[in-house]
Amino acid sequence: MKRNTARTIILVLVGVWVSLVVFQRRTLGAAAATPPPQLTISKAVVNGLDTHNPTLTIEGANFGAGPSVYIGISGGALAQLTVLSATNNFINAQLTAATSAPGTYLLVVSRGPSTTDVFSIAITIGGAGVTGAQGTAGISGPAGPVGAAGPMGPAGPAGPAGPAGPGGSTGPTGSTGAMGPAGPMGPAGPIGPGGPMGSSGPMGPNGPMGPAGPTGPTGAPGTSATFLVTGTAPGSVLKWWTGTSNFYSIYTSTSGGEEPARGAPMPLACNLKSVAMYASTNKRGLSDTTDTIALTIYKNNSATAMTCSATSTTTLHQAVTNTCESNPVFFNAGDTLGLEWTHSNPSFTLFTQYGAGLRCE
Repeated sequence: MKRNTARTIILVLVGVWVSLVVFQRRTLGAAAATPPPQLTISKAVVNGLDTHNPTLTIEGANFGAGPSVYIGISGGALAQLTVLSATNNFINAQLTAATSAPGTYLLVVSRGPSTTDVFSIAITIGGAGVTGAQGTAGISGPAGPVGAAGPMGPAGPAGPAGPAGPGGSTGPTGSTGAMGPAGPMGPAGPIGPGGPMGSSGPMGPNGPMGPAGPTGPTGAPGTSATFLVTGTAPGSVLKWWTGTSNFYSIYTSTSGGEEPARGAPMPLACNLKSVAMYASTNKRGLSDTTDTIALTIYKNNSATAMTCSATSTTTLHQAVTNTCESNPVFFNAGDTLGLEWTHSNPSFTLFTQYGAGLRCE
């Protein structure tokens, strides 16, 4: 009875094992009949090799939605690179110090466990970037029969420690700490340059008038003097002389030792700076025209360069004025001031009124 029961259990186990083998072979056969498209690498370029964050750009085909990238390192191991971004034809991965030094590396891209899901090439990283020869994908052979599970072997010795993995991403910013105590006041800095002058503000309203101040002391007498001379041109006489107020009609020349041009002595020292003149026709015949009265300043009986003139019109009593300030003459107290007059029209029927104001400061 026990033998029959054991035989029955063995037969059942054998049947289950046979069914699993058949199922697995059918499954592997179906997968081999329609393998996924081959993953390929066509180009690899290193970016920023001379910076602190070099990256590796990989171009190819059929990378899938989430490919993994591995690169060979010292000790015969493969280091997985951090994939920064990926599409079906493009991968951007982060290189580290251990994977960006000049040398030749094995580059592997994988999207799954199938043979067509893996592709590898050898690349060389140097001063000019990265170069590599395209590798070839392995061809999957037919699936063999599934063998029986063997006994578990003894544990192997521990392998050497692998290289440090790439640095993790920066963690979130911590909360702000409590404010520390205020430090001591530093020394005063240098005075900065002046800023540009601002625009003028609007004028404020006038303030109220303040009270009148006290009367100041009387100032010293000024040193200016004003002299006024008036007269009528003496008809046919073309030249005559006056002082600062007198008219010498009888003197028409300086012959015989006469000195009508000497004039009068100055009571103070001053600078004769301005002469204001006018000329006006008082009476005229029908054929009489205009008349120009000219004045020359004399100092100590000698002519100076200071002159002035005014020309009358044919309109009666129309005064024509003129102010002259060129070639001023300085007089000391006691110097004589004489005035020499001439006119341009000696008609007996023409009477020209003239006048002059002399300002000495």
